Amino acid sequence: HMIEELHWLMRVLPIPAAEESAPIAAAQKFAFASVFCHNDVLSGNVMVDEVTGQCQLIDFEYGSYNFRAFDIANHFCEYSGFDGDWGKWHPTNAQMLRFLRAYVRQSPEGAAVL
Repeated sequence: HMIEELHWLMRVLPIPAAEESAPIAAAQKFAFASVFCHNDVLSGNVMVDEVTGQCQLIDFEYGSYNFRAFDIANHFCEYSGFDGDWGKWHPTNAQMLRFLRAYVRQSPEGAAVL
């Protein structure tokens, strides 16, 4: 089924124009790099200092190497809460973009993506 899905995706997803391919390639390289990931970035595992606004991840029991994109996508899924109420809790496109920009800025490899 995976091969069929891949062929379907190749037909459905737009192919970037030549001038767009470098930024897209940089974003893909960034997203699919194998890095140490938290693998459980739900709200209960994020501590925020109310004075400084600094965030700190806690509870690394599931931490291991994974694709960077998994950690990001998993965060957005966990955002919907334990009941998985996508309509009520899932982040808006603006919220996801804000998160992605902040995430990319924190990585040394992120400069190529921005």
